[in-house]
Amino acid sequence: MKKTELLFLLALMSVFVCSCSESEEEQSEFANWKENNEEYFHAIYEKATAAQKAADGQWKTLLKWSLDNSSLPEDYVVVKVISESGQTVSPLYTDSVCLHVKGSLMPTAYHANGYVFLNTYFGEKEEQEVGTPLFIQVKGDVRGWIPLTSVSARADAYPLVVDGLATALQHMHVGDRWLVYIPYQLGFGLRNVPEWGVPAYSTLVLDVKLLRIIKPAAPHRFVKKSL
Repeated sequence: MKKTELLFLLALMSVFVCSCSESEEEQSEFANWKENNEEYFHAIYEKATAAQKAADGQWKTLLKWSLDNSSLPEDYVVVKVISESGQTVSPLYTDSVCLHVKGSLMPTAYHANGYVFLNTYFGEKEEQEVGTPLFIQVKGDVRGWIPLTSVSARADAYPLVVDGLATALQHMHVGDRWLVYIPYQLGFGLRNVPEWGVPAYSTLVLDVKLLRIIKPAAPHRFVKKSL
């Protein structure tokens, strides 16, 4: 066998070994993903409820915006307050908002702080301090901030509304920064979001800073001119 052929064969083998290793890591990381995410969120929920009973204002549990009551943890989002602005006005469901957000998954053996799938706090290069914020609807419609492909543009590709985000935003004030834990039932649910590498049944951990509230444009009124 010629030396060039041997080198080519070794290169192919190394690529095969690396791809197999990455595949095994991915399978290991996401093994029992649904159960692990449920256990993770329930632990966070129990920690928050215990903190609330102890009058710890840093933690909140917020019921899904469309419900009146529930005893199910998955009907709530959990909030850890990073900072509060002291403002008193919160956005309404019909409003839009400008915000910074860092989105990550639950911690795993391969991502100790959780895999980061979105971060607007930085620009194109992470050393930049300020990135481009998102302008989104409070109702949690994510069509404007997920980079759709021709495949995921199908209506059934993923839930269009993240109810957990809609719930948190309606309790925030401009300048507040919260760490929001969203169970998969109020997140992307049973759908994969391949554009961000987010698998189904994922708890979403969103570091959100509310920058601005944008009211819907007032409808035009036609005034009948007198003759």
